[in-house]
Amino acid sequence: MMEFLAAIAIHKPKFLAMHCQEVGGKNFEECMQFVNDFVKLLLASPELQRYDRLRVYLDEDFRHSEKFTALGNFYLIHEELQNVTMWDFAEKQFVPVNDKQIHSGRIEDISTKEKDKFPQNYFPDCKWSRKGFIRTRWCIKSRIFDLINIHLFHDASNLVAMESTPSSYRNSRHKVLEHTLERFDTDEYQTVPHFIFGDFNFRLDAQAVVQRLTVQTTPVYVKTSKNELKRIMYTEKGHDDKVVLTIEKKLFDHGDKHSEAFVVDNGKWLADFDNELEEFQDRLTEYPHDFPPSYPYVEDVNDGLGYMKTRLPGWCDRVLFSHTARALIDQNHKPLYSVIGAQVCMGDHKPVILSFSLACGAPPGEKLLHDRMSMLRQYSVPLPPKPNRNRRPSEITVNGRACTVSVMDVHSNSFLLLPQVDLAAAFRTSFDNAEQKPKKNQRRRRFGTGESGGHSSGSETEDEVPDTELFFTKSLHELILPLARSSKAAAAAADNGAGAGGRGMEEKKATAGSDVHGGLCGSCRIL
Repeated sequence: MMEFLAAIAIHKPKFLAMHCQEVGGKNFEECMQFVNDFVKLLLASPELQRYDRLRVYLDEDFRHSEKFTALGNFYLIHEELQNVTMWDFAEKQFVPVNDKQIHSGRIEDISTKEKDKFPQNYFPDCKWSRKGFIRTRWCIKSRIFDLINIHLFHDASNLVAMESTPSSYRNSRHKVLEHTLERFDTDEYQTVPHFIFGDFNFRLDAQAVVQRLTVQTTPVYVKTSKNELKRIMYTEKGHDDKVVLTIEKKLFDHGDKHSEAFVVDNGKWLADFDNELEEFQDRLTEYPHDFPPSYPYVEDVNDGLGYMKTRLPGWCDRVLFSHTARALIDQNHKPLYSVIGAQVCMGDHKPVILSFSLACGAPPGEKLLHDRMSMLRQYSVPLPPKPNRNRRPSEITVNGRACTVSVMDVHSNSFLLLPQVDLAAAFRTSFDNAEQKPKKNQRRRRFGTGESGGHSSGSETEDEVPDTELFFTKSLHELILPLARSSKAAAAAADNGAGAGGRGMEEKKATAGSDVHGGLCGSCRIL
């Protein structure tokens, strides 16, 4: 706890998000009773006294195993940060966060979070365990984003993990993460930028790492009386008594070099084998991790650097985010992606932290939509509420230049929102490789023009104004749409586009200064 509080004192975040897994520890039936005292002790710390609002969600109800995830989400708001709201998934609207609330025990009916345990058929061998997610949605400084706590499946056996590439465990993680992301993309709530952080249990390619560690060795296979593989020992060629590596179901022993091999140069030589995230690189990204694998450390208060000889070390704990979320991060202030307690014992996992400044403000000429209905009366085009999400517009231009538009929901209807300026008379939208074209006069609204500058006056007219034809697919439920894919530069800019959702508050790519500093902690454990 001291290391965590020291990090708070150093970084001084205005908004703190901490995601925990295995609340109650491994022996949760016996230890869950101590969680409440731990939370009280934590929140009473001097370093946290200026956080005057908070939301805590602790899934502790282990008696209902079909729902139990043992996840814990902590969100603390500094007194200097005002006008923070969060999404009510039942009321489908943002609600103010003005007090301190701790929800523990059975939290199924708490509507300011969404929680689910992964379906049983996704679990390896269909053996149910405490794996799932808890999602919350926030609006801070008119920036809307999701924070998702997640815990994926582990590698149950080292021997099974090294049988193939990719391993069967990796395939299970891939399927359930794909299932979860697809759920967020297709549910009734708008897709918004999201940060997803926790214990992904991502592992290195065990087969490839073993091959690297066992060059010039001879494998010796030890089997049980039932002819099942029990142990593999790799001995140095010409020295059968010198064991280089020993592997069992729950043993991965690299001898005297065990810890040194994985921490030297922050384990950079292992990066080539850390590739589970590659399968999601079109949807999720991560800052480079310049720290050693976060798991499994020795649980010895006198040893903060050594690894247990139980598993192949790996970067299990991550802070990932959607490509649209990158626009929420102020790039003028370099984010910090590191671990807490690098030199001291923190348990078998080192908590991972992402600290960054939130990009705030809006580009010149673009107005934030605090009055949503007012903007709808000025510039809006009704659109279908449920688009085909398999395609997205590849190019939209206004007056010959890239234009940012957005989508919002009001009373269950979706609308396209256009910038307040630069709406010329010759307004045109185009889409590459579209399988269908909009019918003539479909989804139209006419916009008046101003004086010679070509800016819209906001009034509608019935003469000498061209029709606006729109055809949206996958991106309809994203508040900010990446546009103008006609060049590589535009495509790169599109990857940085921000999304938003909820009650339809408009989000624009930030160019102004930042005044909100946040910290995201992944995979802290309550023991």
